[in-house]
Order: sequence, then structure tokens, then C-alpha cells
Amino acid sequence: MMESSISVQKDFKKWLVFNESLKNPDNLYNLYKALTGNDQVGIFDIRKDISEGESRFQVVQEGYHEVLEFTFDKKADFQSYIKQNYFPDKDIEQWYQEKKQQNQIDQSQAIYERDYEEESDELGDIKPHAKEVFYKNFKIAFSLIAYIAIVVILVITGFTALMPVGIGLGLVVFYFLVINLVKEGIIAGYIQGNYVRISEAQYKDLYEIVVKQSEALKIKVPKVYITNGGFNAMVTKLIRSKYLVLNSEVIETYLGGEDRVIKYVIGHELGHIKRKHLSGDWWLFPSLFVPFLPQAYSRGRELTCDRIGYHFSKKGAIAGMMIMTVGKEISSQIKADQFLKDSVQEGGFWFGFSEVFMMYPHLSNRIEQIRRYDSFRN
Repeated sequence: MMESSISVQKDFKKWLVFNESLKNPDNLYNLYKALTGNDQVGIFDIRKDISEGESRFQVVQEGYHEVLEFTFDKKADFQSYIKQNYFPDKDIEQWYQEKKQQNQIDQSQAIYERDYEEESDELGDIKPHAKEVFYKNFKIAFSLIAYIAIVVILVITGFTALMPVGIGLGLVVFYFLVINLVKEGIIAGYIQGNYVRISEAQYKDLYEIVVKQSEALKIKVPKVYITNGGFNAMVTKLIRSKYLVLNSEVIETYLGGEDRVIKYVIGHELGHIKRKHLSGDWWLFPSLFVPFLPQAYSRGRELTCDRIGYHFSKKGAIAGMMIMTVGKEISSQIKADQFLKDSVQEGGFWFGFSEVFMMYPHLSNRIEQIRRYDSFRN
């Protein structure tokens, strides 16, 4: 029995026109599939009613006040009308896939074009990307199992293997605490001797961006330097001191009166410090022997830091990635939506397989991840 608030509509053309939910390609696709299979698909339920000797179909839509009802002989007309007016000359599956791809592109482009309110210097709840969390937990679990296995071997052998195991662990500690320290020192010394220091005495306004973001992240302000090079940035450390290096092309986007990109870049790099990505987690060294795990974990960390950079400059996230793709001179002439569309169409086995070997996700994937994160937060 229908509720009094529910009405019956027998004109399928009128029902289609006034049903706002059918502007969503998912709903239109599900309606057609439900009619084809005489079944429930998505929010649509096709019911058969036999009364007074006449077979009728009812289209009951969840959350909609009108039930569409038509006789059995009108069903083919209804389907034909949908096909001719909503996806003419196209296979329904092809039409649906194209709509899905375009919807993804439109949402990505919306981040690039949306008029955001001025970003806050107060850091909200930024959760690390699920891939970083998963691979970090995997590294911990694998390393703990390796350590337990070592202890079991020592017990079984009556600790006769204690010396070689101790030497092996000692070499690992020596590498991380001594060799790694020397490497960090050489890099820091090179930075100090060849790059230009940014501080309150030089490029004060740029330095203040770093200070504000560091305060928002509740980390110590790193030493900031500029070097000549393409659109890139990095962070490194020497014992407890942290260094942020910005390449000249990043600064040039700022000098052109555009600060959204540099805010994103700085936020991304400071995110590595906030998440303690520079610590190395030397005690998890057994996980280094798992094929492709270090690369996967690194990609997860980059996606997390993209989120942190996005917080400080939402438009700068997409703009910055586009500059990384084609350079600052022509990035403004490149359509982000077309770039994503081409990536989706060209993507296949080799697209995904090649990323397995990389420390950074494909730029198209990074943009897509930011699109999803933006959609979730807004």
C-alpha cells in the first residue's frame, strides 16, 4: 500500500523531465539497467503489478515522491525514448564510461578553478594517506617478525650465531649512525657553501611564509635556502637541524605575484618534517629487503604531504603539479582537464606497472588523489 504522500505518474516523458535526480549519469544509467533486467538497480526498483487483468510496471525510486506506472506494452516505448533522447547513437556502456571519466575530470578541474576562501594558518585535521599508513604498518610488522626470527634462531642454535648476528646488527647501526651522519653532513655543508640563505634579512616575506606554516604544523622553523634549478624543492637534515631548499623556478612563480604555488610547495616539504620522514626509521631496516616496499612507502608519504600542501594552498596544489609536469612557462596554457582525460584514456598495464619502480606517484595520480581529498573535505 502506497503512502498518501506518494503519487502515481503515468506520463513517462513528464516523469523524466521533472525528475532532477536523473541529471546524475549514475542514476540515468541505473534506471536503464533496471528497466532492462526488470530488477532493482541503485535507487530504482522495477515492480510488476497485475490488477484487473492487466499487467503494469511500476518504477519506484528511493526518496522520490512520484511512482511511474505504465502498461506492459509501453515499456519498450519508455526504453526507446530514453535511448534516443539521452544517449543517441551511443552504446549505453560507452556513454556511461565517458560520463564517469568526464565527471572525474570536471571535479579535478573544479579544484583548479574554484574560488576558495583565504587559507587559514590554523592546521585542521589532516589524516595521513591510507597508503602511507598501510605500508608503514607493513614495515613495522615485517621488521618485528624478522627480529623474532633472529631471536628464535639464536635460541635454537644455543646462541652460537650470536657473534655473526651481532656483527650484522652492529654494521647496520654503524651505517645509520655514522655513515648516514657523514652523508648528511656533506649535503648540509654543500648547501651552506653554495646556496643562498633565506631569513628575516633576505627575502623576509618569503621567509615569513615558512615561519607561519611551521608554527601551524608545530615544528621548528627549518633553515631555508635557494638554489638554481627547475621547479623542485627538498628537505634534508643534519642531526637535529632541518634544511628546506627551494629551487629558483619555485621562487620565480612567487616573484610573478603568485604566492599560491609556493605556499603549496613549502607546505608539502614541511609536511615531510612534520611526519618525521627524515628520521629514516633505521630500526625498520629488515623491511628494506622486501621488493618494492620502500618505493611504495615513499609514494604513500608523498601523497600525505600533498594533502598538507593542499591545506595551505588549495589552488596551488593543482597549479604546482601542472608546473612540475610541463614547466612554469607553459603550464598556464595547459588544460588540466585534458591532461587528466588523456592520462585516463592512455592508462593501462604499463601505466600502473611503471609506477611500482618509482619513489613518487605519477603526477596524474597525485592530481586525482588531491581531487578525491578535496571532494571529501568540501
